[in-house]
Amino acid sequence: MIRSAILTTTFCVVALAPAFARAQARSDSLPVLLPTVSVTATRSSAERSALPLNVSVFSRAALRDAGLTHVSDVLRLVPGATVLGSGSFGSQTSLFFRGGESDYVLVLVDGVPQNAPGGAYDFGALTIDNIERVEVVRGPGSVLYGSDAVTGVIQIFTRRGAGPASVDFRAGAGSFGTTRFEAGLSGGGRRSGWSLGAARHATDGILAFNNEYRNSTLSGAWRWSGRRAEASGSARFTEYTRHYPTNSAGDVVDSNAFAAEERLSVAIEGGLRVSRRVQARARATRGVADTRTRDLPDFAGDQDSYVADGDVTRDGLELRLETALGQTHTLTVSADHARDREESSSRSESAFGPFESTMRVSRKNLGGAVQLSGQFGARASYVLGVRLDDNSEFGNFTTLRAAGSYTVGRVTTIRASYGTAFKAPTFFENFATGFVLGNPDLDPERSSVLSAGIYRIVLSGRGQIGATVFSQRFKDLIQYFGSVGEGEPNYQNVGAAKASGLELESTWDLGSGLSARGSWTWLQSEVTRAGADAGSSGDFVAGSRLLRRPTHVAAAGMQYSGADGGKLSVVATYTGDRDDRDYSVFPAEAIVLDGFTRVDVALVAPLSRTRTSRGAAIELRVENALNAGYEEILGFHAPRRTLFVGVRFGP
Repeated sequence: MIRSAILTTTFCVVALAPAFARAQARSDSLPVLLPTVSVTATRSSAERSALPLNVSVFSRAALRDAGLTHVSDVLRLVPGATVLGSGSFGSQTSLFFRGGESDYVLVLVDGVPQNAPGGAYDFGALTIDNIERVEVVRGPGSVLYGSDAVTGVIQIFTRRGAGPASVDFRAGAGSFGTTRFEAGLSGGGRRSGWSLGAARHATDGILAFNNEYRNSTLSGAWRWSGRRAEASGSARFTEYTRHYPTNSAGDVVDSNAFAAEERLSVAIEGGLRVSRRVQARARATRGVADTRTRDLPDFAGDQDSYVADGDVTRDGLELRLETALGQTHTLTVSADHARDREESSSRSESAFGPFESTMRVSRKNLGGAVQLSGQFGARASYVLGVRLDDNSEFGNFTTLRAAGSYTVGRVTTIRASYGTAFKAPTFFENFATGFVLGNPDLDPERSSVLSAGIYRIVLSGRGQIGATVFSQRFKDLIQYFGSVGEGEPNYQNVGAAKASGLELESTWDLGSGLSARGSWTWLQSEVTRAGADAGSSGDFVAGSRLLRRPTHVAAAGMQYSGADGGKLSVVATYTGDRDDRDYSVFPAEAIVLDGFTRVDVALVAPLSRTRTSRGAAIELRVENALNAGYEEILGFHAPRRTLFVGVRFGP
């Protein structure tokens, strides 16, 4: 199904591309954090500096100069974010935002949800190939996006194309048998633009056997705008295979286990200016993910095996009406319909006998939202919003958000916000059958968040420093009960927790081509109601920190940009000690993992003198340059020093 859809989408993009080939050049000298616009925070283009919300925007140019390849590498630079991988390249990677669970962040590609319904997102295979920018919104977003946007929203935008038609590519090789290739074609003008891209990432992995990772991506996008109407579309297809010889404790014991996925995301959006003050917009999206996991017997007589297949489809349709009230206020009314479906099956065999599970389920959601945003003069801005969701499984749910900011003396801005959010149960938690029984009567997990911050421009506009404090409450957490009566469900809404913290961040233009940035997050998390976990080794222990949420996380980086277009960047990230569990013993043993520091170095050396990044250049990246040995998750060693050398050409 996905392969036929991607062929159709690719044909449409290629057929339309010549119509958008007329172009207009633009500068590529973009900073790491763009001081321009954000779409994700309010669903409409808005100046990032004027928003009373915490938003980070990373440009394509900056990410290429830093040698980054995966979105998880970008997120390590965001205040409040903890990124934890389970070993080698492409391995399962989780994101914890501001102390929330790993399934509390909504991930979008051009507006298409990437999470499994109500579930976490694995960042291990999400690359930044052919992207325009990455936007990260810290804080609740359910008032705009419904379920899953509890502690943050991350959106990746496909490159729309601008300037004369041009080709760009990157290719290189490095440690552990790593090879990378990326090629793209793009162009456009004031009214139109287009792009096509293809990429391939491959590595043998850090372990002795069965540790290969292969990732192929095809993507394309187009845009068009007229006097009163505009339209755009995008498609992204990813196919990856990840081999893993490790069990749940990290022991290297399996010769043939692997996980694979094919994922397609398609979005079409149009806008019509009804009058001078009224604009109507519509968006249709489809996301499809086909997954399979195989762990067959390793030798004759091996009784352990596991086979699983899944097919998840997420369809969405949104209608939005934006009305300008005066010169500086906008009223947005939206309605959306979403339908999520999953077909899955699994079979495990062991000395205890075979266990099978199958699901073929779906649910629908109708959502309506009203948002008022704007400014009072040049100093005050605000966002007010309320949303009602009507879900076919758990009924009605209301969320809200209120945020405001005020600028004092043109250099100091004070922000404050309050919001609520929710996360729907996963299909497995609702409808699982077999050895584990789901609970169709589960309520969504919910949260409330209060935050305040102050930001100040210093050094005559060449620097900015900021601080944000936040306090969150999570309740109705869904937990698994292992021992229940026959026919009783294994999942219940019983847990509760809280997380409060402080985020400090700064950016500096030091002159002579030198810039710097830094951030530090202090997090205090606590389980307030343990629910199913009565023992000291449970996943939720009353009075203890939430698992894998460190108290301290920090990042610091410096970049030098030479007159010839060369760039040198050094980034250090620190992740403090965190609670974990040793699941290789029963009952699981509570442990504390040590903190670690990772230093990455990237160099871009032009092969010709140019002030832009359009010429050919050699690129060098060294990850974990100090060769630190550490585990982000117990039992799964992170890669040691990794070297990559390549060549690139184009914007």
